[in-house]
Amino acid sequence: PTSEMLLVFSALLLQGAVEARLSNDLKCSSCRTIFEELAVNMKNEVPNQTINLQSRLNSKGKRVGKVVDYKHSESRLEELVENICDSLKNYNLFDRGGVEFWCKEKSQCQGKELMLEKEKEEFLTRTVTRWCDVFMEEVEEDIAIQLKKEATAEQMSSKLCRKYCKGFDAKLQKVELEEAKLDKAGEKVEKSPQDDHKQEKADL
Repeated sequence: PTSEMLLVFSALLLQGAVEARLSNDLKCSSCRTIFEELAVNMKNEVPNQTINLQSRLNSKGKRVGKVVDYKHSESRLEELVENICDSLKNYNLFDRGGVEFWCKEKSQCQGKELMLEKEKEEFLTRTVTRWCDVFMEEVEEDIAIQLKKEATAEQMSSKLCRKYCKGFDAKLQKVELEEAKLDKAGEKVEKSPQDDHKQEKADL
């Protein structure tokens, strides 16, 4: 086998090993988190930028070359995805009814934050970061195509995270329904017969 084939085989083995360490829920949440970060980067872009590639001089001393729209340049893709995988380290692991997911702003997170031992937390962080690296290599060309189509990060997330997120939203929806039932049952328990008697008197 050629060295190129061995590299591809090694990459596939690594991807399989990394994916095996993550639950389907975390793969889905990690994927969506990547595009949340991409959305932030896109929002912070300076509009109407161009890249001047007129670096050569012709025989008359005039600069020649192209002026490229930044939106359709390779530089844009590189800058948008740079450090995205490292940014996953800023997220916290939460659990909601058995569904694990990443969340950044704790005040907006629904569920219970999972406090892991230091070694487990470091292992999970390394695993997720490596998974992100492998995933970004896999979808980099797709992201470039979607950027040229002026797709939003949300649209890219929906398209490129689909294979990881089958059933994730349905599981969360089921948890939400269960929580709603428990809240409703709790309200009934809190309402005592004495409260009903007082209400009857008030109605009279």
